[in-house]
Amino acid sequence: MSGYWAAIAERRIGRRRAMAAGGGIAGAAALLAACGGGDEGPAQGTSSLVVKPEDTSKQATRGGIIKASIATDAGSWDPHVRGAWFGTLGALLYSRLTVVKPGEGQPTSGDIAGELAEGWEISPDGLTATFKLRSNAKWQPVAPVNARAVDAEDVAATWTRWRSVSGTRATIDNSVNPDAPVQSVAATDGRTVVLKLAFPAVTLPSLLSASVGQAFHIMPREAGQGYDPRTTQIGSGPFYVNEHVASSHIHLKRNPGFFDTTRPFVDGMEFPIVPEYATAIAAFRTGQIFTYLVRAEELLGVKRDIPDLAMYQSGITVPQATLFFGYKNTQKGMFRDKRLRQAYSMSIDRDLFAETWYNVSSFTSQGLPMEVAWSSAVPANEFTGWWIDPRDKDFGPNGKYYERNVAEAKKLVAAAGFANGVEYVSTRAGGNYGPEYDRQIEIMEGMAAEAGFKPMTNVVQYQNDLIPNYQNVQGEFEGIAWMLRPQSSSDPIDKLAENFFSKSGPNFIGFDPQGKGDHSGDPYVDDQIRKSRVERDTEKRRQIMRDLQRYLGEQMYLIRPVSGATGFELAWPALRNFMYFQGTRRAEEWIYFWLDQTKKPLGGS
Repeated sequence: MSGYWAAIAERRIGRRRAMAAGGGIAGAAALLAACGGGDEGPAQGTSSLVVKPEDTSKQATRGGIIKASIATDAGSWDPHVRGAWFGTLGALLYSRLTVVKPGEGQPTSGDIAGELAEGWEISPDGLTATFKLRSNAKWQPVAPVNARAVDAEDVAATWTRWRSVSGTRATIDNSVNPDAPVQSVAATDGRTVVLKLAFPAVTLPSLLSASVGQAFHIMPREAGQGYDPRTTQIGSGPFYVNEHVASSHIHLKRNPGFFDTTRPFVDGMEFPIVPEYATAIAAFRTGQIFTYLVRAEELLGVKRDIPDLAMYQSGITVPQATLFFGYKNTQKGMFRDKRLRQAYSMSIDRDLFAETWYNVSSFTSQGLPMEVAWSSAVPANEFTGWWIDPRDKDFGPNGKYYERNVAEAKKLVAAAGFANGVEYVSTRAGGNYGPEYDRQIEIMEGMAAEAGFKPMTNVVQYQNDLIPNYQNVQGEFEGIAWMLRPQSSSDPIDKLAENFFSKSGPNFIGFDPQGKGDHSGDPYVDDQIRKSRVERDTEKRRQIMRDLQRYLGEQMYLIRPVSGATGFELAWPALRNFMYFQGTRRAEEWIYFWLDQTKKPLGGS
């Protein structure tokens, strides 16, 4: 081990020894004495450092500007084209027909609600879906739309445009994939949209709710003709871009035509573009931004230095970095061999990764309980009931491929013909996923090195190299690539299918069980996913999901962010409703926040 990973691992070992020697309790007492919680009150059963999220909407006052940050600039405002910025801003700017309902005081369950659609009906034969649009949803007040109402012709025009440009169209558009459900989208009157389906698709509302870039975000029918959506942002979301200075900042203003007349509470948001962690944390400390994801090993220190900050406990979160194997039929496409994929997974100590990344022992020693979870082929933060922890006895014998076992990993590497270890190309994008991404990769590659995996780092440009040559090629590359990939549904099995179903278009990751490199997919996986798409019984669909996870544990076609944990977040107390309304991503939660001008950093002494 070397670099960041070696330093952190050594520090963890030293800290655990210190705690065992008795220093932890004294340190906790000093910290608790020095730090106070927010005025929302402590959460039950936890340290008084932690405040319980509370719905204070009835006390909300309108106005003010929320100050946040974003790690990467927007190269194009087109929501149907992939961009690393979209996860931070997309749901603030663009609307969909449906959305995932946020959890209230708890993680979301994944239930679907209407956004632009106030309701929908499915015909008895399951082959027609009729959506009724809201009458009060309007585009932002800029030319050429000038705050006109969103209508059914916009939805139909979006369908025509989206199916011609989106890299995720194969998940919905039957004309490019016979396993996708939608054959046509038509406007029958100003507020009615009719979708004709090739087969009954129980997950259609979830498919339409995805909030990632390239998903089915509704755009004005003028897009591409009346204006260029790459350079001009126009949507019907809660905010719109008021000012954008490249490499400097993005400012948003509240859309007066947003259908929800009670939200957002604030007048706007400001996002300075801050790719460097040190710069962002300095701005957070001084109240220039109101919340920031502080590194776990620094969080208690920041809270100690600034006792006024409110500290909240989150549900299970997982890091970003996902390992995609290349399946190109060449000598350097060695991960076509299942044994090497298994060995890579078995070289990773998932508990130590969680300890390293989430600072688990430091928090628990100070009376702050944490839960650690391992990802399977499904990330550990999936909706309740759809994910199995590989440590669970219910996972079965294939759970062993997630356990740290360097000796067995070395045997697999040797059996695959690499007695002296594996030199492999390790590709990643430079700078687009924020300052923490490279740290995650270094930790995992440091662990894998102990089993003989020797990376040759290949840093590429995101838009012009990573996307066309690694993300959109169905595994036709060598070595491995660390990437984020869009998931164009909120349904758990549809999200799995995005990468594992051979008919999911460019997002299919390109494997085959025999390692031929023909990108034909796995017949068992394809069959199970097809069954799930017409199965109406939720519990039967969950059983399909569990069976797939057990099977995929042996195949190890990719490695998700290896482990997650409950964690903690800090925010200035002026930011109210923080952590109460919990969506699938923060961009879906901002509209519920309001600013208390009497609290720091805006007011108070």
